[in-house]
Amino acid sequence: MNFKVSVVVPVYNVEKYLHRCVDSLLKQSYKNLEIILINDGSLDSSGEICDELAKKDHRIKVVHQKNGGLSAARNTGLNHVTGDYISFIDSDDWIEQSMYEEMLYYAYNHNLDIIECDIQSTMDPEKKAKEKFIIENKEQNALRIIENQFFSVCRRIYRYNLIKDLRFIENYIYEDMIFTTFFLRELTK
Repeated sequence: MNFKVSVVVPVYNVEKYLHRCVDSLLKQSYKNLEIILINDGSLDSSGEICDELAKKDHRIKVVHQKNGGLSAARNTGLNHVTGDYISFIDSDDWIEQSMYEEMLYYAYNHNLDIIECDIQSTMDPEKKAKEKFIIENKEQNALRIIENQFFSVCRRIYRYNLIKDLRFIENYIYEDMIFTTFFLRELTK
């Protein structure tokens, strides 16, 4: 198993959180990563932090752009992806050390195109993430996501060939919901 995972991280004024986010990516037990930091016109030192991090690890790519918002930053990241799988991480979040290794284990052993995990919120630390593995067909997957409103793109890795031309709609709120809905529509065609 030697899939490359491209991780798209939009960055905007997150100097307080950026190191924690990127450190969680660099410390992954699965090492074949491409980390794409999109500095979306940050007004704080986030852009400089991105450049410093890229000097320390060859897996980090940095793209600086004029501020266009979260969707524009994610779209720029998608334009630079070279991996087999794509992941989106928000720059004020962090992930567990074995997340990609565990997700790719299931992808490889079950020939899966999409792998989803639960999200642990720091706002509700009492609510623990569920630890179960379920394989769903396309229709079951779409129905569960819509019924439970699991629209966040940060909870999945996607096989690149399923997303290659799909993009986020810019200048809209709820961009994850729109992207996921379009993705599900394409998936179930």
